[in-house]
Amino acid sequence: MDIKIICFGKMDANGYSLLEKNYLEKLKRFCRVDVVALKEETTPDLKKNQQKNEQGLERYWQEIPGVKILLDIAGVQYSSEAFADKIASFNVTANATITFFIGPSDGFSSEFRARFSDKISFGKATLPHQLARIVMLEQIYRAFKIINHEKYHK
Repeated sequence: MDIKIICFGKMDANGYSLLEKNYLEKLKRFCRVDVVALKEETTPDLKKNQQKNEQGLERYWQEIPGVKILLDIAGVQYSSEAFADKIASFNVTANATITFFIGPSDGFSSEFRARFSDKISFGKATLPHQLARIVMLEQIYRAFKIINHEKYHK
């Protein structure tokens, strides 16, 4: 299975990069994970930022096959077990490619968000983008542990 995470911004040296490396290493035994960090457009003009950032994603939208899932505060909240079931079902139905999109700080337009039939949420709180990436990686790792009937702390 291939998993891609398309997101904005680099990991800085405040510890998040070590956590990211740790989860990417752990995930190697279950799947291939590719994290693509795009440069975020940050001007005072919200609409311009959204348009530029969405244009930057267009290439990935067109070229990446399989299931595309948006991390969205208005998305469906899953328990860890239900998220694992969802990941397992995509392995069968989506030619084993899942791409998660984590938006920029200005978010995406409603038109862009409407392109996604699958939207997930980690809760109503807004997370910093670096932390959202870590939570995404941790939940993917936890899902694979559940799918493979391996022990994982609760």
